[in-house]
Amino acid sequence: MSGRRGGRAARRPSPAGRQGPAHRCVDWLRRRRSGNAGAPCGVSAEARNVHIETRFAGSDSSKYEPLAKELVATQPDVILAHTTRVAAALQRESRVIPIVFVNVSDPIGSGFVASLARPGENFTGVLQYEASVVGKWLAMLKEIEPRLERVAFVANPKTTPYDYFLHAAEAAAPALSVKMVSSPVATAANIEQAIESFAGTPNGGLLLPPDGTTI
Repeated sequence: MSGRRGGRAARRPSPAGRQGPAHRCVDWLRRRRSGNAGAPCGVSAEARNVHIETRFAGSDSSKYEPLAKELVATQPDVILAHTTRVAAALQRESRVIPIVFVNVSDPIGSGFVASLARPGENFTGVLQYEASVVGKWLAMLKEIEPRLERVAFVANPKTTPYDYFLHAAEAAAPALSVKMVSSPVATAANIEQAIESFAGTPNGGLLLPPDGTTI
């Protein structure tokens, strides 16, 4: 995807208090923390002429909105958004500050970009998975178990682009002579129930797309 933003200048004024016109500020809102587990929720880092602010929401999705507001209020030059729900929270707060997303599978369906070739507005980023990869996941299952007839699609619609992956799976399934079974879940108990119910019929398999709930 292009890193250019349609109709907007790439350079923005340095935030108040920063020294020198070349000083730039990068904010990062993440769902998970990596590295030092004891680090504070707000981490600042200076690298010559770049100031980096990081915020961790952890598994508490209620923190996305307030942390997004907090980061946008600092008026950074760019924000890095990790996961679809984090990117959505930031989009609601700003249509001006450049936002780069990662770990997002359906940026068009999520309303972040107009197209992969021409993102438009203030969003751009890296596509995590193209929908066509789902067909390869199904083919791997069929190779592991040639007698495969049914595949349960297990994921949380609130934490993954459920329809994006499911529709791709349903399109690929006939060529492999398998039937997709939609199994939306929201909690660990739901996952257990879905698997137990599905396992009652032989020749079945599970397909779990990238999803924080099932992980």
